[in-house]
Amino acid sequence: MPYRVVFDTNVYISIFAFPEKPIGRLLDLAIVGAFDLFVSPFILEEFKRVAGTKFDFTEKEIKVLEGRLLGVANLIYPSEEVSIIQTHQEDNKVLECALEAQADFLVSGDHRHILPLRRFMRTQIVTPSDFLKTLTTH
Repeated sequence: MPYRVVFDTNVYISIFAFPEKPIGRLLDLAIVGAFDLFVSPFILEEFKRVAGTKFDFTEKEIKVLEGRLLGVANLIYPSEEVSIIQTHQEDNKVLECALEAQADFLVSGDHRHILPLRRFMRTQIVTPSDFLKTLTTH
């Protein structure tokens, strides 16, 4: 059974902004079924906002990328609220997605709030490079 995985917003940004880097392979691996990917409306909206404001993707490019993302990821609606991260409440929305997805892995580049948790419920929290290593060793 494939891993159940949630990507933090910063992972999607890196995949699309730096497709030539190893992180760019992550979406391709989801497409071929190496793992099951899950996304929430919050993560999707945050991705679109950050892609447009901080990375200058055009509205058209964002629509195309959103379509690619939704073509691969399962859109889920978290039913439970969590309040684990006090210093940046929005990051709890990412944890809520992982909880709803019953994710094996939450992949994040957030070294300040999310990665230090290392684990949330049943979900292992890892960097993109550590997740790629996990995929290649199993």
